[in-house]
Parts: sequence; structure tokens; C-alpha cells
Amino acid sequence: MFRTIRLTFLLGVLAFVALGAYLSRARTTDWDLPLWIAIHPINADGSAATAQYLDALSKETFAPIEDFMAHEAARYQVTLSQPVRVELYGRVDEAPPALDRSASALGRALWSLRLRYWAWRNGED
Repeated sequence: MFRTIRLTFLLGVLAFVALGAYLSRARTTDWDLPLWIAIHPINADGSAATAQYLDALSKETFAPIEDFMAHEAARYQVTLSQPVRVELYGRVDEAPPALDRSASALGRALWSLRLRYWAWRNGED
């Protein structure tokens, strides 16, 4: 009985990750809609100088990204006038989970799940 429950759970997790990877890839490669880029500043070192720098960031700080991508899209004959949209969100206080350099394949898979959960929890709609 435990084996069946465990196998069902693991297959569910695998299906969830596979579907997420497929949808992510499908949404970013067809260029029929703009690609949304979300920027979540993180004060990784916790210093006051970094906090001050992050507080000074604005959407206009990242406008050159949109300009560059629009220029390159025109060069490659993408018909969108604005191929990417950059959004700046509020500062995130919790750092993403770190990957242990000596992690096994299973450890990396678990880290990937923790990273996805962190992104979901800290992301905005």
C-alpha cells in the first residue's frame, strides 16, 4: 500500500514538473505575445548600501533591455513591436535556496523543486 502511494506521489510530482517545463518552453518560443520579464531585487548581502541601491531602482532603469530586444527582434524579423516587457517588483527578503555543489542527481531534483516553490511563493501575479 505504501509503495503505491509513494509511486503515485512521485508520478504526480514528475507530471507537475514536466508540464511546467513544457508550458514554460511553449510560452517563450513562439513570439506571438511579448515575453514578460519579472525582476525581483534581492539584498543578498544584507548591507545598507545594497538596500539603498535597490530602493533607487525603477522600471526606467531596465528600459534599455526592452529597447535592445525590440531592436534585435526587428533585425530577426519578429513582428512584435515590443517583444519583451520588463516589470520591476518589490524587494524580496528571502534568498532563493542554494544548491549544494556536491549534490547528487536526486539532490539537484529536490533543489529544483524547492527553487520553483520559492519562486511561486515570492512571485507576484
